[in-house]
Amino acid sequence: MEACAAGRPEMVSMLLARGADPTAVSKVGNTALIAASEWEEDEGTDYVAVVRVLLKDGRVPVNARTHDYGATALSCACSAVDTERVRVLLLEGGADHTI
Repeated sequence: MEACAAGRPEMVSMLLARGADPTAVSKVGNTALIAASEWEEDEGTDYVAVVRVLLKDGRVPVNARTHDYGATALSCACSAVDTERVRVLLLEGGADHTI
């Protein structure tokens, strides 16, 4: 979750290869995909690549919602004003835009 929130695709890939569970959920319902979708890009981060790594893994719940306010990865990407992450979530991940 921390590697996803930090925008580090290489670290996420390594952790997944070593058995990390991309379906784990935080106390408020955040998933790794939500963590990778909610932050604005900054120097040294690559959230689009993290999202792609998670989607490629195939186990992430694309339409999972947080417990606190019902956000999804797609709604977080929209809030972060990142059209590339929105595109990837919709076209590559099959995110449900109606949630």
